[in-house]
Amino acid sequence: MLCKKKTMCQDMTDEASSEDEGEAEHDELLIEYAGEVVPSLGKAMSQAEFATQFANLLPLFANKTKKSCSVAERSFSFGTLAEAVEALGSASGQFVPQLLPLFQEGTRDEDNEVRSNSIYGLGVLGQHGGDAVMGHFNNILAVLSEALSKETFPRALDNICGAVARLISTSPTNVPLEQVFPVVLGCLPLREDFEENSTVFECFLVLYRAQHPMLAQNLAPILRLAALIYTTKQADDKTNQLIQELVKSVSHDFPDQVTSVVQSLEPEVAGRLQAAVAAAAAAASQSSAVSPATS
Repeated sequence: MLCKKKTMCQDMTDEASSEDEGEAEHDELLIEYAGEVVPSLGKAMSQAEFATQFANLLPLFANKTKKSCSVAERSFSFGTLAEAVEALGSASGQFVPQLLPLFQEGTRDEDNEVRSNSIYGLGVLGQHGGDAVMGHFNNILAVLSEALSKETFPRALDNICGAVARLISTSPTNVPLEQVFPVVLGCLPLREDFEENSTVFECFLVLYRAQHPMLAQNLAPILRLAALIYTTKQADDKTNQLIQELVKSVSHDFPDQVTSVVQSLEPEVAGRLQAAVAAAAAAASQSSAVSPATS
């Protein structure tokens, strides 16, 4: 109802022709509030149930991504669609034909926030779209590469890094890592959207567990990055735990690499890396102590 401009308060403002400017403002606010409700609705429902509702909502929000719409409308519409994809999870695959071209077009928008939200949307669609999106990975990477060549907005640059990391984590074999992984490293450290640090370190762990040579070849810069952000405002609890898990594995498999990196860092930064190693060891010891004995 909100997006169709059929609420009572919208009808009342329609009758007040002398307040056109106020009407537009009210409409924008009402649609924005609707956009804030949709992701919450998705989290409260099963993915299948939300997919049924989202099928009706998608055309309404898609209509607000057009260039003729205001920047505010485009920005929150792309943001809402991206958050909806996260809520849909694997059920988002059925919407790939509609969402993929929308997000791709949004990456070329003149507004910083619109581009940033669209890039984020591409990443989560690649992460959750399943088989429906897998065949589009090369196209998505090409769009992200094009965006990176022109982008100057810090949050959008961070979201490019996050989007590529999501694609790698989802299906490393569908990403030309020799060309793409250096792009991820080149975008680091993140500038503003520090929540994407957990996405980045999840990507590193996926590659480490798979014993991919690209990660082994870049252990030094990855360890330096871990030391730079561990336990700082750039790392939330999830990121800190991922860093601990990574450095625990690296210190076990490549102890000389860790020692070399520690020696190359400033004392304060080196101390954070050593603290991550110690925290990982303590967590492993505690886990071992509480594990049930086996006969």
